[in-house]
Amino acid sequence: MSRPASPERDLIVRNLLLGLTTKEIAYELGRTVGGISKIAWNAGVRKQYVTETEFRQLLNQRKATP
Repeated sequence: MSRPASPERDLIVRNLLLGLTTKEIAYELGRTVGGISKIAWNAGVRKQYVTETEFRQLLNQRKATP
């Protein structure tokens, strides 16, 4: 059984794509840097390697998976 996605996951990923650091995002959301990194990792996102198009493809793949 998989865990539910964080409600903030899309916001975190979007902020990473905008160039914010995990530290900045963690501060804004009141979460730990490790927690932000884990959410980004579980979402399949690495800031320096994912383009906006790739991000959309990842989201579509995850939505299609039951």
